[in-house]
Amino acid sequence: MARRLFRRRMPRHQPPQYSSPDYSSLPGEIQEQILLKLQCFKSILTCTSVCKSWHALIKSRGFIAMHLSRPQSNAEYFLCSYFELFSHSILCYNSLRLESYRDLIFPVRWVKVLGSCHGLICYTNLDDVFSQIYLWNPTIRKLKILPKSKYFSKWAAYGFWYDTISDDYKVAKIPCTGVFGVEVYSLSGNSWDLIATSGPSYSKTYFDKVLHVNGTLYWLASDEKYWWDSRKNWRIISLNMKNLMFRDTLLWPVEKSRSGVKFDMLGAGSRVILLFSFINNSGTDQMGIHVYDENLKELYRYESGSSEKEFLRPLGVRNSGNEVLLQKLGTDAPIVVFDVGELKFKEFCSSTKTIVRAIPFVETLVLLGNGDSRSLPNAR
Repeated sequence: MARRLFRRRMPRHQPPQYSSPDYSSLPGEIQEQILLKLQCFKSILTCTSVCKSWHALIKSRGFIAMHLSRPQSNAEYFLCSYFELFSHSILCYNSLRLESYRDLIFPVRWVKVLGSCHGLICYTNLDDVFSQIYLWNPTIRKLKILPKSKYFSKWAAYGFWYDTISDDYKVAKIPCTGVFGVEVYSLSGNSWDLIATSGPSYSKTYFDKVLHVNGTLYWLASDEKYWWDSRKNWRIISLNMKNLMFRDTLLWPVEKSRSGVKFDMLGAGSRVILLFSFINNSGTDQMGIHVYDENLKELYRYESGSSEKEFLRPLGVRNSGNEVLLQKLGTDAPIVVFDVGELKFKEFCSSTKTIVRAIPFVETLVLLGNGDSRSLPNAR
């Protein structure tokens, strides 16, 4: 009996107790620098639930701006849209290939991406005949539904960019047919403004893309009634957003003997890149790449020889504007890079999917502090 009592009185082994670190004792500047080093996806969002001070700091306009401007890693990311069922994903670009980073599931089906800037994706729902426009940050799962523009236009070209002068995100809308006008949406004001009701005679566009390069909008246009009658009249139209002055530049003239002409235009850095392809007299595909500065002064010109038979579809351009990504047709669908400085193509990597478009992308906290944006816990 004594032994049992003695054994019962023996103290049990207790594991060492560790107190949780008290980060609140750190100076505010140190806490801020630690949080700035965290990645947006999952990690930094979790930190908003740690304490009220971190929640307020991470959602503040100043912190979101600092997080956006912090040095990025050497890797570049592209938002890629595919032909297959309107699917989308983020790919990582390195010196060897495009690697899968994460798939994107939009809040609605049948999405058409209009542009991307600072981690925000501007898109519309193809099922909506009234073209409702959305701004979505998939990293932090925030969605902003834009108000309807003042002027209805079933067919319109859109551009999305960040205005450094006003520190604001903007969307431009230019009708493709009917009465010409340029409407601009401001995220800070949450409203549309009609900034131009008349432009050059070459004001009708059949393209749905508007580029923004250093404070100027660019789009392709023609004065012909039908696009198939306008092979010799395509122009680049530009609109300087500072003084609202238009400028138009005649494109490379297309001879009547050349058919199947296709145009595309990309922009990055301070460059506007025009790409076109056509079928020559011998029935083979030829293409050209013309590079302009922001004033539409031609810097470089490349035109393929008549013996080249492979057709290349433009995908996108790197942020530096030095390399253009293109994709060949076929089952292997290899990706090719065109070096703007050297004016030559380089084999890059293979792709199992047919890519429609590749837009530079970066993970940010933009929209996190916007009280009018909606949280989407199921989107990823």
